[in-house]
Amino acid sequence: MIFSKTTRASQIFSIAGRPEIDVKKVAAETRGDPKRWQVSLQGLDTFDPVTMLVDKLKGDDVPCWMLDSNYNGRVFHATQVFFPRTKAWDSLKAALKATHDASVWEHLGGSTSAPFDLGEQNTIAVKVIDDRGNELMVVKKLEEVR
Repeated sequence: MIFSKTTRASQIFSIAGRPEIDVKKVAAETRGDPKRWQVSLQGLDTFDPVTMLVDKLKGDDVPCWMLDSNYNGRVFHATQVFFPRTKAWDSLKAALKATHDASVWEHLGGSTSAPFDLGEQNTIAVKVIDDRGNELMVVKKLEEVR
């Protein structure tokens, strides 16, 4: 008799879904005008093919998410990268001998981007890497107020 264990790595299903994001204008620190943007990752729905259930992850519970603040529709270029669900920050802080302010580590482990200027494409993309290594992306066209 042969027994096999079903693991996430042995599943051949592809995940389909889209990250849920909130995009807002924020005031630029030096200019005082609302021409900068900020993205918050609200969450991600994932489908478990073993249980046939949909599971919702909160934005601060995904392994990795990235922002392309000037997406051209062809190539994703990460301009900001975040790792909300990791305990590796303590090791990295020790390796760097704690040369960075605590707010840097909180930002890298967060679900809200740093403010950014809108690029010439007027389009952003957010890509989330889920627990199985799937890349799920959402694209939004933004209109800058002139």
